[in-house]
Amino acid sequence: MENQPEFLKTYDPELALTLAKNILPKIEKYFRAEYKGFDNIPNRNFLGVGNHGGAYYTPETFLWSGKYIMEKTPERPNMLGLTHSFAVDIQEKIKSPFVRTGMIRGEYKNAIEALKHGYSIMVYPGATVKPVNLLKSVTLLIFMATKAT
Repeated sequence: MENQPEFLKTYDPELALTLAKNILPKIEKYFRAEYKGFDNIPNRNFLGVGNHGGAYYTPETFLWSGKYIMEKTPERPNMLGLTHSFAVDIQEKIKSPFVRTGMIRGEYKNAIEALKHGYSIMVYPGATVKPVNLLKSVTLLIFMATKAT
């Protein structure tokens, strides 16, 4: 796409797919992951909002993004994840391949630019999961639905 900001040009969908194919089956088995409602994800760009356990890299992030990449159809746009600047800095400094798999700095302006350029965005605002329920529900991903706890 023309006139993309530099941070969007680093995304490498082929690398993201390669890593997902290698990592996702292992973490799905380890965390006994379940996916419900995946067919409710729109075939256009969207802003996804989820919960996580508060760490920089959490299982649900890898499970969700890996599953999205593996199940992505040509109609669905690529998805980027708003990420803590600290985590992006580390990934860039050590030249980690993960920085090219959809990690972008968690800034409002980056989300707006990515959405304008047709990408979907995933954000985990955090602090919304009760610690007592965290371990019980960390591997159950529910899309476009709510579940009482």
